[in-house]
Amino acid sequence: MGMGDGDRREVRPSAAPAEPHPVPPVSPPRGMTLRASAAVLGVLILLVLAVVAGRNWLVPAPSEADLDQLPALEGEAASLRQEALAAADRLVEEFPADADALYSKGLIYNRCGGRAVAVACWKKCLKRDSQFALAYFCLGWDALDHQQHEESVALLRKAVELDPKMSQAFLLLGQALVSLGRAEEAIGPLETHVRLAPRSSEGYFRLGQAYLQCQQYEKAQQYCLAALEIDPAHAAACDELATACAKQGRAEEAEKYRAKSAALKARDAQRAAPAKADDGDGRQWRAIAAYAHTDVGKVYHAFGKTAEAEEHWLRAAELEPRDTESRKLLVTAYQQEQRFEEARRVLGELVAIEPGNVIHYINLGVLSGAGGDFDASEAAFRKVQELAPRHDQGYIALAQLYLQADRKLPEARLMAQKAVELAPVAANYFLLAQAHARGGDRQQALAAIGRAIELDPGNSAYREAQARLQGETARPSPTR
Repeated sequence: MGMGDGDRREVRPSAAPAEPHPVPPVSPPRGMTLRASAAVLGVLILLVLAVVAGRNWLVPAPSEADLDQLPALEGEAASLRQEALAAADRLVEEFPADADALYSKGLIYNRCGGRAVAVACWKKCLKRDSQFALAYFCLGWDALDHQQHEESVALLRKAVELDPKMSQAFLLLGQALVSLGRAEEAIGPLETHVRLAPRSSEGYFRLGQAYLQCQQYEKAQQYCLAALEIDPAHAAACDELATACAKQGRAEEAEKYRAKSAALKARDAQRAAPAKADDGDGRQWRAIAAYAHTDVGKVYHAFGKTAEAEEHWLRAAELEPRDTESRKLLVTAYQQEQRFEEARRVLGELVAIEPGNVIHYINLGVLSGAGGDFDASEAAFRKVQELAPRHDQGYIALAQLYLQADRKLPEARLMAQKAVELAPVAANYFLLAQAHARGGDRQQALAAIGRAIELDPGNSAYREAQARLQGETARPSPTR
């Protein structure tokens, strides 16, 4: 699992709400990065499993030394924190020499308020693997959060050197440099960040902040406006815009942005007021414990401990009825084991949580087809078309279903033709050629496969299909 083999983690944002301490974004341990399927599935996650019931999640408890560094909690919050920490401790006990296990423990302790333990874990990661980019990233974030800006810059520079695609590390590096008054130096990393993450409102805001510090007020205004276009509720961008406008002598415009900032901050303060502390704490700690089980499960899977992995994901899903990541992991696990009914059950939960997510319907259609349920598969792909009528995925999927089932072949041609109209790429022309050939129209099939070859001349599969079609076309009809 070392970085030397070229496999890298990808930074992913954290989904947990309002942690006691700032939490670095986390990634799947190396070797577990989510990858898109080359086929219609679009997204598969990883893993596999066997259900283990009756687990006592509170054993073993975290060590007293670890607990001494954490704030006091009571009731459900205390139990949930103990559960999360126990999962992290058990992981490192089982894999004491593994950098990924240490990294995961650090993330979980950090979420639970155990900063000292987290920092120690990430430093141990680097002793196990000096090329562990995310450990540098987490340490750099922690240093920035505690105003240790010079140390933060050094750590984050190392993170981006090891992983030049780690967009959030570039963002924090720019932020640390701005905090040191080195705004000109910050512009480069921040521009890299927005290139890697073009929908990052925070990236555009930080660029505006850097240009404001450089007294380039027009550019500062330009980037802060870009931040607001992505996130109209970005109060800090309004503050910087107000300053940039004032510096350019546009007092009325500056006052408008000050007023907008004040309104946004008042609204945020009102929303942040907890209705009831007990309920808020319970929700927060359930989310943290669910995150812990999800992340720990990934490390178990990397070691081939599939039953333990599934056990943790099931517990995460139980703790968080609206959590999607643990459910996606379960779907892929069940699919890999051809446990299609269980996969469809969990996909049903995902559809209920995210009814507008076309990927869930694509996966549901694929799994239904694999399980022999043609009607359910067709209905799922029709839903994809309904949700994304201007995208080709639903039409591709339905054409493939009809061709594979050898049913509704005229409809398959219509679906393939629609896919070509929406996305005239080689793969869609190849699909259209298959649909025409199955319908007996070899001339149209040859025209479509010819277009596919024009778009992708190096594809041997297309040329082989063309040769077969040409041979069939040239073959004389049998005499009666």
